[in-house]
Amino acid sequence: MTAVTVFCGASPGRRPGHLRTAAELGRALAGAGLKLVHGGARTGLMGAVADGALTAGGAVTGVVPRGMAAVRERSVSSSVRVTS
Repeated sequence: MTAVTVFCGASPGRRPGHLRTAAELGRALAGAGLKLVHGGARTGLMGAVADGALTAGGAVTGVVPRGMAAVRERSVSSSVRVTS
């Protein structure tokens, strides 16, 4: 296995620990040498997972609908734009 896809919200969650746990997951994936594939959001839990992975030197690919690309891409090292 070389990559893991994480599906989570673009909101921060209901408890403060959710963001911390998301960032820890990103760091753990990077530490294990796994690439992160996610929804490309730069906010909330998705952004926290991606930021955690990037901070730890990991690779992050955001899969972003074309209509949302201007709003979403930040926490990625590469992106894929899709039509739906």
